[in-house]
Amino acid sequence: MRAKKASTPKRSVGSRSERSNSAEDASKETMSATSATNAGSRNPGTRYLIGAIACLSILAAGAIWLLMPQTTRTNPYPLATMTLPNLRANASEVRFGGKRERPLVINFFFSDCVGCVTELPRIEAAAKKWTGQIDIVGVDHFEPRASGADFAAKTGITFPVGWDQTGEFAPLVGVNAFPATLFVDKEGIVRRRVLGQISEQRLNSELQQLFMSSHVN
Repeated sequence: MRAKKASTPKRSVGSRSERSNSAEDASKETMSATSATNAGSRNPGTRYLIGAIACLSILAAGAIWLLMPQTTRTNPYPLATMTLPNLRANASEVRFGGKRERPLVINFFFSDCVGCVTELPRIEAAAKKWTGQIDIVGVDHFEPRASGADFAAKTGITFPVGWDQTGEFAPLVGVNAFPATLFVDKEGIVRRRVLGQISEQRLNSELQQLFMSSHVN
C-alpha cells in the first residue's frame, strides 16, 4: 500500500497590481525620508545651531572644571630636583627637590590663567600665616619674565617665585593643568597634588595635615 503523498501548502501571493502598489508606496516612503534628511543637511541654520550647542556644552564643562578642584591621589613620589631663576630680578634662585628644614608647598600659575587670579590671594594669605613653619613658593609657568612679574605684582603675592621660562618643570612633577598645588614633606616627597582651584577651607586643611605629618616622630 503506497503512502499518500503529503500535499505542499500553496504560498499566498498577491496579484501583480497589489505588488506594484506596495512597491510604489515603499518607494514613496523612502524618497520622503531621504528628502527630509537632505533638507536638514542643506539647512545652514540647523548646522550652526548644532555647532553652537556643542561649543556651549564644551565651555560649560570647562567652567565647571575650573570651579571644582580635582585632587589626584597618587602614591607619594619624590619631587624632581631643579633650580629656577627667581621671577623677581636680582633675587635668589628657587631650589626644588631633596630634604628641607620645613615642608614645602608649590603653587603653579601663569598670567593668562583665570583660576590663578582668584586662587593666588589665598596662597599669599597662607604663606603669611605659616611663615617659619611651612615654606610656600610659586612657579611662573612658560611665559616671558616681564609678564609673570607684572602678574605677581598685580595679584599682590610676596612669597618667592621661580621662573620656568621653558615650562619643563611642571611635567616633571606631574602637573598638567593650572592652577596646581603640590604639598611636599620635609623629605622631599610629594604627598598631595591638587589640580584646579583650591578653596580656602581645603587649602587650610591640607596645610594643617602637611604640618602635622611632618612633625610626627
